[in-house]
Amino acid sequence: MSTFGRIRLVLASMQVEERPSITLLVAGMRRDVQALITEGIQLVWDSYKLDPYVQRLAETVFLFQERVDDLVAIEEQIDFEVKSLDTCAYSRAMFTEVLSRIQKHVDDLSLHQYSNLLQWVARLDQEVTVFHCCSCE
Repeated sequence: MSTFGRIRLVLASMQVEERPSITLLVAGMRRDVQALITEGIQLVWDSYKLDPYVQRLAETVFLFQERVDDLVAIEEQIDFEVKSLDTCAYSRAMFTEVLSRIQKHVDDLSLHQYSNLLQWVARLDQEVTVFHCCSCE
């Protein structure tokens, strides 16, 4: 794997470590990268399988980095929306609007088939409930 590929993998891993809340969502992709690395350890440098392996690994790492970047951006937007529940006008229309925007982001995550989405959404539901309950007081 090129230096650029290693840097992308390290950066993606760092982003995941900095935002533990996304760990569940990228677990499947992380497992795929780790499986490819394990596979590559067994290859010898003069193997005819090396070039296709390096290509697959580079593509997998690139996809992992892109998906982590997308996920971080989406989660930041969701966090903003959830926090806005604490300060928004107390009205059914406003809550519905904010929750609809959050749902749209969750739907986007579902379309991209992130792993463990149900568990992640359960945590999000709890967070939304806490903000909603606090704003009702």
